[in-house]
Amino acid sequence: MRKILLLFLITLISCSKKENSFYKGIINSSEGSKQYLVFDIDSDVFKGTVVAKSFRLLQYYQSKNKNITKEEYGNQVYNKLIKKESFDITDKKFIDEYFFKQYKPVKEVDSVAKLGKLRFIEYFFNRDIIKKEFISKTQYSEAAIIKQLFDWEIACHNDSETGYLVITEYERNPNWTIPN
Repeated sequence: MRKILLLFLITLISCSKKENSFYKGIINSSEGSKQYLVFDIDSDVFKGTVVAKSFRLLQYYQSKNKNITKEEYGNQVYNKLIKKESFDITDKKFIDEYFFKQYKPVKEVDSVAKLGKLRFIEYFFNRDIIKKEFISKTQYSEAAIIKQLFDWEIACHNDSETGYLVITEYERNPNWTIPN
């Protein structure tokens, strides 16, 4: 019985220490700064799920505290994401000036997501770039697509020339395959 309890505790401790390389990659890499984060805000100013570029959230943190380092920012955001904690962003400036997108469920996005990652990407993307017909199908389509990819730990960003949503891994590696 003691061995089972000890094994359980060791497993629990080792699992709790496991890092999330997906979050770390978006928050800490220079390339990740253009990628999207999805997080909840719970404040008097706004309540809900938002989609924002990592560098925009960093800009917001730096506007609140000029002395914050990128490492401190990364640790704060990483810990909130890992613990699934809401961000207490009470400054209306973030909402007005830092270009976040409000997430609202979109039935079509949710129903395609139930078919799995491969079908989802085939449906909404021409390999790595979002199909034109989904760019503005509804006001919330792009945010819903980004959120679903983020939930599956698939990073995406907007192409700097076209503005289209791009799956980051395809851009880095044309031979990338969708993880199960």
